[in-house]
Amino acid sequence: MTGVQEYLVADLIDLAERGYGVDFETVRAAVEQRLRPTRPLPAGLMDPRQAPSYWCVPLLVGDYISADPAAIAIDLERYVSGCVFRHLFHEEPRPPFAMVDDELETLVGRAYDACRAGGGTFPDKFAAKCQSWTVLLVFGTQEIASRPSEPGDYATAMSAIVAVYSCTQVLDDWHDRNDDLARGHWNMWTDEPAQLVLRAIDPLLRDATRAVGQLRHHPLRDALRAQLRDSAAELADLVAVSMHLPSLPARGAVEGGVTFLTRRLGAEGSGLWRDFSSPDVSAGSTECISAFIATLLAPIASARPVARLVASTLLAHARPSGGWGYREDVVEDVDSTAWVILAAAAAGVAAAPGLIERSSKYLLSHRRADGGFATYDHHERRQLSTVDLPDWSLSDTTVTCSTLLALAAIGDCDDHVVRSGCDFVAGRCTDGEWPSLWWRGTAYGTWLAVWVLTELGAGRYSRQCETARGHLLATRHVDGGWGGDVAPNAFDTALGLHTLCRLARPDNVGLVRESAAALAGWQGHTGRWQGGAQMLAPGAYPGSGLVLHDELLTTACAVSALQMVEHMSTDPTLHSPLARRR
Repeated sequence: MTGVQEYLVADLIDLAERGYGVDFETVRAAVEQRLRPTRPLPAGLMDPRQAPSYWCVPLLVGDYISADPAAIAIDLERYVSGCVFRHLFHEEPRPPFAMVDDELETLVGRAYDACRAGGGTFPDKFAAKCQSWTVLLVFGTQEIASRPSEPGDYATAMSAIVAVYSCTQVLDDWHDRNDDLARGHWNMWTDEPAQLVLRAIDPLLRDATRAVGQLRHHPLRDALRAQLRDSAAELADLVAVSMHLPSLPARGAVEGGVTFLTRRLGAEGSGLWRDFSSPDVSAGSTECISAFIATLLAPIASARPVARLVASTLLAHARPSGGWGYREDVVEDVDSTAWVILAAAAAGVAAAPGLIERSSKYLLSHRRADGGFATYDHHERRQLSTVDLPDWSLSDTTVTCSTLLALAAIGDCDDHVVRSGCDFVAGRCTDGEWPSLWWRGTAYGTWLAVWVLTELGAGRYSRQCETARGHLLATRHVDGGWGGDVAPNAFDTALGLHTLCRLARPDNVGLVRESAAALAGWQGHTGRWQGGAQMLAPGAYPGSGLVLHDELLTTACAVSALQMVEHMSTDPTLHSPLARRR
């Protein structure tokens, strides 16, 4: 009952303490005795004023049917225990409890199993989605239900609660899209046509209004009316937004791309991808490109296992310096090293402390006086070519970006390094875009620069970011893509989407969705997108600036961009997939 006003909550607390002699400290102790948490429980969950929906239901139902204090006390402990267990059920390690018995785990586990995407009609799936809290309502009112009461009072009260909770479930699914994807649970906003969900809202609200209206005057009716009023207002806003948004690309586009990349990894047999290769010209990249792809795939639930596998393989291939290279037989470099660290952080693979320390020192040794970071030092550059290529040992925008993100991911980036690095990156902005030494075009450089400035810039670079947003909108093709004067390509479009997602305002969400739909439409029948990335190859020919084209990386960028768009809210506040792991 998250919508219950503060005065109602205060009245309920007073009713519990004065009317029924409830000692909330005793209840908390009983809950902890039942659950035996292996780490401290969040304070908000254990406070009836902050989590009234977890603490007030047995009291409201019990008082409505005039149950005795003993029954309410028993059910209060059971219900709070169940709600806290359900709330933390998906935490890692899961569940964080050492309970006396497995009754709760069995009930909640079976209920969540029913939520998994599968067959059945929309009502069947919706009922299954509501099952986890429905079983807790029954679990947490058993003693109350067994007490004598007026005929129908208990059923009337429970029906009203279930009807109102059904309305809030629609909102929960909207807000929990990312979590449901990771859990493999059916979600009405991603697995069903939007119009089907929208058509269900009005009947749900009408049923809830009717059910609450059947309650006699009582705090239960007041609480449910307050929650229903708030839910109806939010649902109205959600309907208004959804009616004007293009449909999201099908989940199949992401899964098809993940399947393609997984199969290509298996075909290599080395545990790493190989890309940007050209027969008789270049053996391509393995370490650098595998780390890059793994970083992009790690936030996608179905791709996380393969991202973890690749990250683990890369960590096992570390050089004595703590660095990695373009591929195994090429000298290590800062950019490749940074992406390996990012891949491990994104995939949740822990590196040995000694390796992290060596990698950090390696990265910092390439920092230049201007605050930027260089790809190679002079010694490393000499191992690639006998021809002097001075730019390779000078500060570069994209190398600086990946390095700052990597140092932040391992917690070894002091304020001065961050500030001077961000200043260097911001200073390289030209008319809302950023070039790169190693990549043709500006899509890659702009994406990384915006990522760094929005995540590590502490709000100091809003002018550059707003200029970048304006440039993206101005250079967007009529079909929704980016790249090239004549026709867009999937690589530039995917990175353009990534960038715009970080910068988008609510009035840009429709444009983002349209561009995502265009990108999804360019996917081939194998799950691959046609390559559009062009990268300079280090050491391919002595003294040459050979540009190679990708076969895999564009697909990784596309599935990552579609994943990000799929989880945008109507007021996008998108964070790095690394942020929650740092």
